[in-house]
Amino acid sequence: MAWLLSHCELRAVIGSGGPSGKQQTYALLDGRVPEGRRMDRDEAVVELVRRYLQSHGPATVKDLSWWSGLTMRDLRSALGVLGSEVREASVDGLTLWSLREAPPGRTADGVHLLQTYDELVVGYTESRFLGDPAQERARAAWGDRTYPSGLMLVDGRVGGHWRRTVEGKSLRVEAHLYEPRRRGLPAKVETAAEELGTFFGRPISLDVRAA
Repeated sequence: MAWLLSHCELRAVIGSGGPSGKQQTYALLDGRVPEGRRMDRDEAVVELVRRYLQSHGPATVKDLSWWSGLTMRDLRSALGVLGSEVREASVDGLTLWSLREAPPGRTADGVHLLQTYDELVVGYTESRFLGDPAQERARAAWGDRTYPSGLMLVDGRVGGHWRRTVEGKSLRVEAHLYEPRRRGLPAKVETAAEELGTFFGRPISLDVRAA
């Protein structure tokens, strides 16, 4: 059954439907997705690069290859086709690409508890912590399996790691912070944990530690 469902998804016959209780459903793709324009492979790669840079730029070609699974050759070719739509800059030995007319980014104020597969984590590889003052600490924690795998953003920067554990009817949140004594930070972490508890409908116990 899993093989048949995967095959139908890859053939663009079905896609994810709405949840039914705890079960995931499927639906005919024609009824879920408006029909778009047909593209050949080369056009599709160019459009993918354009959309990635619109939402993830600036980023490196290696970042995009990691995210998309496409070859560096295909991606460089697509950047060449985009031409004046894109621009490049060299920062700390990395060549970063972005769209010239990209919309301005927004600052992620407050504390955000990101899951292991959040797009901020899986959307990049070599430039994942570029420009972050805590990048050396973050890189070290990234390779240390004793740290929680969840990433914590503090006012738009990597501020630590976290995990959640179900304990009976409550939820335990363990937060490892790079700057646990930073003014106002404990209250922001508590707010984020309470929001998580509200989402799961469980009371929260919070354990804050220095990373």
